[in-house]
Amino acid sequence: MNAALNASNISPIAAPFAPNSTTCFDDTVLTCGNFNGEDLSKLERLFNEVSDLLSYFIGVASSGDICNPKLEGYTVLITTQDNICLDVSQSASCFLPNQPFPNCTCNTTQGVLPFIVSPSYYPRASPFFGSLVTEYCFTLNTLPAAAIVPSTCYKANDLLAKIEWYADEALRSAVKGYTITPFGGPSKKVFPSWGAPGTSTLKVNLNWNGTMANGGLVCVAVQKPYTMQNLCKGAPGQW
Repeated sequence: MNAALNASNISPIAAPFAPNSTTCFDDTVLTCGNFNGEDLSKLERLFNEVSDLLSYFIGVASSGDICNPKLEGYTVLITTQDNICLDVSQSASCFLPNQPFPNCTCNTTQGVLPFIVSPSYYPRASPFFGSLVTEYCFTLNTLPAAAIVPSTCYKANDLLAKIEWYADEALRSAVKGYTITPFGGPSKKVFPSWGAPGTSTLKVNLNWNGTMANGGLVCVAVQKPYTMQNLCKGAPGQW
């Protein structure tokens, strides 16, 4: 914004735009500034400068990928909130088709179970499988009882029996196993497990209760040069 103001020869900038942690919220980030808006010709140039930047701003806000699974169900909106000096706005969204496992009859409604697996993973060196392997780690959390959607899928105190991934069976040999870490407990090496041939199902058995799952970690050990992105099937971000 400050560069756009300078490019439009607007001065003085009484208060340059700058990050402010007090205006950052769970789903909203605000930044404020003050500038001289009396020259209409300069404001028109500023309008064009900022309009050209909106796509860039959306890219920054979405970490370069509007289909990032963290944004599933959201719309990214960049707006000046109908400001009389500079009224610009642009939005983008991405709604991926639901692609359940083959022959899967599970209730895929979000919230029918209290267990939450992070919508993204992070890579790390493997503590158990050696330097030729990268682990791709998913964090787990739980929902409070009041937030669970009523269904026949869960009753109080049920365990988290397992986690499954829709995975490419042609890469079976590249999956070396898992490192699983319940909250507050030690890490454990687990060997890989797959569903029946043709089901494209990679799975790990856990049998964790809510306390163990809330803050737990499950890492898939994949031999280099393959990655979790190579392994997973379905739309991008649907693991």
